[in-house]
Amino acid sequence: AFADCAFDASSVLGEGDDGAKAAAAAEAVVDGAEWIVCGTLGLAYPSSSEAIRSIVDRALSGGGARLCVDVNWRPVFWIEDRWTESEARDAVLNLARRADVVKLTDEEAEWAFGIPAREA
Repeated sequence: AFADCAFDASSVLGEGDDGAKAAAAAEAVVDGAEWIVCGTLGLAYPSSSEAIRSIVDRALSGGGARLCVDVNWRPVFWIEDRWTESEARDAVLNLARRADVVKLTDEEAEWAFGIPAREA
């Protein structure tokens, strides 16, 4: 079973909701999942970043799910007035460190670790 980390918590919230509906929806998405597979582009945006963290936290806290992260580094999505490149790298690496599997290109390895890909 797979859960989709593109879940947008705002899609289940009505005006004045305190987040309980979002938490319940996130739990329903990940309960029973064996793998959580997500990319990092959503980390650049507050609502999707919150959803990714919520889903990953829930899935991994139960102990049964494994996490696969696709780094998919695309600077254009990380709005410059909101993120520095260093902050973006930290956000990506914080998620990747929790993963059982990390998929990245040679260029993404160089960007993430600051060393040639063959040494990463």
